[in-house]
Amino acid sequence: MKERNAPQIGLAPIPEGYGRLLVHGFDWWQECLNLRFPGDLWERLKKQKQRAAELDDRRKTPIAFDLAETTFQLMPTGAKGGKEFILVNDDFRIEIGSPKREWSFTWRATSAAIWSKGIAALRQEMYGMLEYAGCMPQDPADFQRLTRVDYCFDIHSRRFTGEMYPRIAKQTVCPKETKVRGDWVVQGDQVETLTIGMGATCQVQIYDKTKEITEASNKTWLYDTWALNPETGEIEERDEWRDVWRVEIRLRGDWLKDRKANTPEAFLKDRWKLLSDALYNRRLCQPTKDSNRRRWPLHTLYSMVLREIGNPTEFKPIDRRAMGRADVLDKQMLQNLAGTCRSLVMLRLRENGAFDEQEADDVLAQALKLMLGDREHAEKIRRALERYALVDAPV
Repeated sequence: MKERNAPQIGLAPIPEGYGRLLVHGFDWWQECLNLRFPGDLWERLKKQKQRAAELDDRRKTPIAFDLAETTFQLMPTGAKGGKEFILVNDDFRIEIGSPKREWSFTWRATSAAIWSKGIAALRQEMYGMLEYAGCMPQDPADFQRLTRVDYCFDIHSRRFTGEMYPRIAKQTVCPKETKVRGDWVVQGDQVETLTIGMGATCQVQIYDKTKEITEASNKTWLYDTWALNPETGEIEERDEWRDVWRVEIRLRGDWLKDRKANTPEAFLKDRWKLLSDALYNRRLCQPTKDSNRRRWPLHTLYSMVLREIGNPTEFKPIDRRAMGRADVLDKQMLQNLAGTCRSLVMLRLRENGAFDEQEADDVLAQALKLMLGDREHAEKIRRALERYALVDAPV
């Protein structure tokens, strides 16, 4: 059943020659783990970091460190959040905090490793390495948290390049508490990047990936990924890449937690629904004469993405899950109910200005009758149970 605030959004037809989707996949995968460390690991890290500082008192030169027979570069400095040690190689970045603290181990895969090996292989490699090194879960049933995941779609479209001007910001739909930001190029006022949403929770960014590669990241290995012919397995020759736009969905922290998707398994199970949810609330639309932009059909770029991930039957947000303690939420909702009841009683008795308990009983009885007579009562019960599935659960 459709929610009143979640209208069905139409997919725009793809005009002939508009462009084509080259590839899509993960570009960032980061987990936080609750582990027990072997006693010698911390001491080895400590000694090697001290040695790095002695070799370069400016603390800019890393030093080699072997973890489970895999060579990393141990950085001479730590990171925010109490992370004492940083280990880096071509595939991974690992940050380790005090063994006395819970959830003090964070790892993420590099973009190049994700595109060449895939998330499944990298996760298997990381967990095999940790087991070999003697790092064991504090609780085998609950020791993983997915803290950030980026998923992207690379689309080659000269037509879209011609649409990326400041006015495109007026074609966006996003929650009131979020924001839209465009990064402009001075020459010609053309937009290079359109950002919809907050980076700390959920964000969709559309940007010129070809310019980003040549001017910033130098990830030229992506050219071969774009040029790979999936039917023949051969890389098609191309002199120059231009007009490749990336639609990147970035999901973090509370956004994942609220949707019960902050473990790797939970996210991977519902990935397409979650990505659709992110796109729904931070979407780019095609203008029509309708005065309500929320009813505008999706922009062609978004339509291409939605078709690629299966065009979910109902393109709408996933119900959020409430977090926290049941007794606290119970008290809050009871206070809200009492306040609403009081206000309605006084609305009805506004002429004499006195509160009446019998009128309050009548209000509550009418509310109960209205609730039980709702044709969507069973569906709303189901959604309420989903919303409170994480209440009293460990964070």
